[in-house]
Parts: sequence; structure tokens; C-alpha cells
Amino acid sequence: FNRPVGVAVDLSGNVYVADQGNAVVRKITSAGSVTTFAGTAGISGNVDGAGPAARFSVLTGIAVDTSGTVFVAQENQVRKITPAGAVTSIAAGFSGLSSLALDRAGNIYVTDSSASVVRKITSSGEVTTFAGSTMTANGVAPFGFADGAPGVAKFDHPAAIVADAEGTLYVLDNSRVRRVTPDGVVVSLAVTGADGTPFLLPGGGGSPGMAIAADGSIFFSAPNDNLIEKVTPTRTVVAVAGTLPASGNADGTGDAARFNEPVHLAVDAAGNVHVADGLNNAIRKIAPSGMVTTLASNVGVRTLPTGFNGLEYVLGLAIDKSGALFVVDPNSHLIRRIAADGSRSVAAGSSWPDGVSSGGFFPFMIGRSVPVGVAVDGTGTLFVLDRDFSGGFIRKITTGGADTILACSNLPTCLQPSSTANAIAIDAAGNIYLAQNGPISKITPDGTSRILAGSSTIGFSDGTGAEASFGLGARALTVDAAGNVFVADSGNNAIRKITPAGVVTTIAGKAGSTGVVLGTLPASLSAPRGIAVDATGTLYVSSENAVLKIRP
Repeated sequence: FNRPVGVAVDLSGNVYVADQGNAVVRKITSAGSVTTFAGTAGISGNVDGAGPAARFSVLTGIAVDTSGTVFVAQENQVRKITPAGAVTSIAAGFSGLSSLALDRAGNIYVTDSSASVVRKITSSGEVTTFAGSTMTANGVAPFGFADGAPGVAKFDHPAAIVADAEGTLYVLDNSRVRRVTPDGVVVSLAVTGADGTPFLLPGGGGSPGMAIAADGSIFFSAPNDNLIEKVTPTRTVVAVAGTLPASGNADGTGDAARFNEPVHLAVDAAGNVHVADGLNNAIRKIAPSGMVTTLASNVGVRTLPTGFNGLEYVLGLAIDKSGALFVVDPNSHLIRRIAADGSRSVAAGSSWPDGVSSGGFFPFMIGRSVPVGVAVDGTGTLFVLDRDFSGGFIRKITTGGADTILACSNLPTCLQPSSTANAIAIDAAGNIYLAQNGPISKITPDGTSRILAGSSTIGFSDGTGAEASFGLGARALTVDAAGNVFVADSGNNAIRKITPAGVVTTIAGKAGSTGVVLGTLPASLSAPRGIAVDATGTLYVSSENAVLKIRP
């Protein structure tokens, strides 16, 4: 497997897996035989078809009904897979699906996390908002925490969702369990620990999963804590398997077992809990006795640091004048290099998994620092945006392997904002630009740092310097030959331009828009996450599984 994120169990004991990294749906029989049920490994997309002809993008959830029909959630869409493997799309237009559940009447319920609501999809394909408050007129999701009827209740990034036999829904909502009655009324459950004090379930960290057993017990995963726990029918939380915060891959009973970022869960008719053990690339099974076994796994096949056998997730790219491409591989704590002739090597970072520096490379220590962005100047020097537990910083790595941390002592906020920085770029003069959660910063070669445009205020406005505002989490930057900075403003679904004087304009997209609509500006974008500019001033933008070209 390659980052399994969802599991579902049918009445015969077959387990279906949303294998996100391979962009396929897998099937595991009760005997442990694994086959690809739909899609083709390594080829992503959004294509309906039979078996291997189908294509999936970023799978986030999976469920199966009593007839053996499988339903999967992928980003903004729900797909249906018949028992024969035929894939069709049944609903689209969501903001960001994270999980789905089925009731006995054949209705599908999804947590539309980015819109902060629970949606209902009938068997005829009709989509309605079942619980929560809809977006405001200007496209802002009403995140919050309030019980009540549809339109009154509010959620705060709802994640996992399950349905019991009576059609009552349970939603894991940022450390809380919310019950949703069949008529859409939301009630928060009071959950306590073994000592009787209030208990907070897993929140926004990782992708927690939830499943419900026949007796009403609710199982949930804590990905960051590597635990599986359950809420009993009396609303008390008890441990099931794993030990806080130890990660690993070990079968055993109760706290002797080890997981590595367990995510989605499913419970079969016999009370066995199936776990998508994300970073172990495994499907684990927990018996009612608490005994954990591995149903299917490929742990140990990862080969690093040379080559790309272990490349699971890319956060940034940069290219030097020789045509070599530098790739940020955060899961392996490496900067990879692909030469113009296609040969591959490690440009910077430590060997996996022990974090020991070797071959002149500086160490990105596992669990201590994670590369999230990279830029390269005309001399081949790398500038890496790096994060650790204490904050973030910029590392400078010369072609000879010398590694230094850049200091910006003349501005107190110089070093610390990079703890929230998402992207880095460098211009021909050696100026470094950082995209943070709000402002865009500029650091000159002598270490002087200042805010080029924007401020700590999150918003969407053009203007000069602090008059302008950007959305939360700008994902990429690029600089043209004239020194103009272009920002992939993901939170506003827009591309913004900043002149050297700090004047900000919007050149594509608009706040509140969703989807990709090509044509004259302002065309619609959907969370642009990558951007590059060529010598003619033409921009290339990655948005919603497509690469878009914006001519000057």
C-alpha cells in the first residue's frame, strides 16, 4: 500500500481500502488476499470506467453498503463502485470531503470539512445540507461550535462521520463528538475519561477516524498519538490499543501494539476493528480481545535515500540554470535532485530513518525539522524553508554542502514568521521572499528583513504594503526578471502580483470562487498550490489537478 487513508468492511468480511498514494481502491478478502478493485496504481485522475480504466484523485474516505456497492470520497466528489468494479460519479461540487457514511435507506452522508457542514446525498443523487450552517453571502464558512437544528448548528472542521443502525450520525468535530439525529438536529455528547473528567478527542492533528460497533461503542483513532481508543455506551473513553506517544509497527495485545499514524477505522459484524495504519502502509485488525494483528502490509520495502522509491508527498520545487530540479520530500526529510539527464540523488538532508548526517549533507532530523519549501539561486546555492518544534528558519546550503541558518537580527519578527511560512522564492539579486500566514516578507542578501506586502490580518484586498491582505496559507511564490513577486493565494483562490514597490493586484481568480473556469480574467481558480513564471512573463499555475497557463 501507499498511504491507506480509508477502510470499509462488507457483510462477507471483505475489507475495501482507499489507497490514496496509489490512487486506487483495493480489496482484501477475509483470507488476506489483496487485489486492486478499481483504478490503476500510480495513475491519478478523474475518469469513470470499469475496473482498471477508472481514475481517482485524492481519496479521503470509503464506505460499503449491504449490496457490496462501494462509495468513495475524493476531494470535492463522491464516486460509486459496483460489485463488478464499474465506477461512476454521483455527486460533485463539495468544498473538501473528509469522510462519508451510509444509512440503511441508501443515503450517503459526507463531512464537507472546508464548508463546515454535513451533506446528504439521496439514492437519486439529490444533495442537500443536512446539518450545520451554510456559507455566508461572501463565501465564508461559518466555523464554530453550536448545537441545534439545521441552519442553527455549527461545526468546526468536521472530520470523521459514522451512522448507527437507526440512522443517527456521529461526527468527530475538532475534539468533540457530535450526534446528529435523523432530522438533522445536532447535539454534543459529554465524554469523560476514566477518572470522570471531561475528555477531548483527537482534534485537527492528522486525520482521525471513527467507527461505531453494534453495541453503540464508538472507536476513534488518534493519529498523532498512535492510539486507538473507544467511547463506551456510557460515554467513557477507554484505551483499546497502542501506547502514547510511541510509534512503530508491532502486533500484540493492548498497549503492547504499535501504530504509525493510524487514520480511518471500520468495524465488522464480529466486532473486529480494522485500521488504516497510514505511515506503516498497512491494514491492521483489532479483535474484541484487544489483540492486534496485521491483515496486509508492505512495511520495510521503502528504499532511501537514493532514488524516489519512498517519495510520498511533495511540498516544493525549484530548478537551477543547468535544468536540475530540486524536490522537497518532507516525509523523508530530504531535498531530492533530478539532473537534466534524469539521474537522481539527494541534494540535502539525512539518511532515512535515523537522521544521521552523511555524505556532507546536513541533517533534517526525523521528528525535529521538516523541509517545506526550496529555492535556488544562480550559483546553485539552496535556500530551504525548514520547520521544527521551536519554530521555523531558513537554511542556506552551498554546492559544497556547507549549511548555515540565516539570521535576521534587525527585525524581531524576521526569524519567527517562518514557523508559519509556506513557501520561499529568491530573485536574481539574491533577495529571499517568504509567504507566511498573512504577510509576504523580503529578506535582502545582507539579512535585512521587512514586510513587502500584507499584514497579520487575513483577508482579500489589493493595495500598497500593509493596505493589502492575503488569505490563510499562501502555498507558492515565484519572481519574474523584473522583480515582481507572484503569489499562489490558496485561501482566496487567486493569483496575486506584488511589484518591487509593494503594490498588490489580483491577476486571476477571486475570493469565494470554487472550481476552475478558464478564459479572460478574473477566471476562477481552486486553491492554487504551485506557481512558476518563464522568461516571457507567462505564469504556470497548478490548481485542482490541472496546470493552467496565464499569458501576460
